[in-house]
Parts: sequence; structure tokens; C-alpha cells
Amino acid sequence: MTKHDEYSDDWAVAALRNAIEADGRSVEEYAEQFLFCSHSSVYKWLRGENKIPKVYRKMLSPWQR
Repeated sequence: MTKHDEYSDDWAVAALRNAIEADGRSVEEYAEQFLFCSHSSVYKWLRGENKIPKVYRKMLSPWQR
């Protein structure tokens, strides 16, 4: 694992990918209209470059439902 994909095995990355796919919007639309953040951040999270912030991890957590 390299620094560029340090978080790629994180459960939240898979959960985010699934949420975007289930929603049907593009990554850009999902980021801006639902997460209220930049799409470049979401792409970095999906690539595992940056850890998904706690507030979004809580939203994606199956234990929060």
C-alpha cells in the first residue's frame, strides 16, 4: 500500500462508493448537492488518498441507521 492509497481498504470508502452508486448522481453532483463539499475531496477519498472525515463517516455508518 502506498501513501496514495493509504485508506483504500477503509470500510467508509466502500460505503461512500455504494452510496453514490445507489443515489444515481455523479460524484460531482453527489459531492456538491448531498455532501456539500468539493468533488475533488470526494475523489481523493474514493482513491484512498485522504481519510474520510468523521462527520461523513458517521453519515455512512450502518450503525447510525
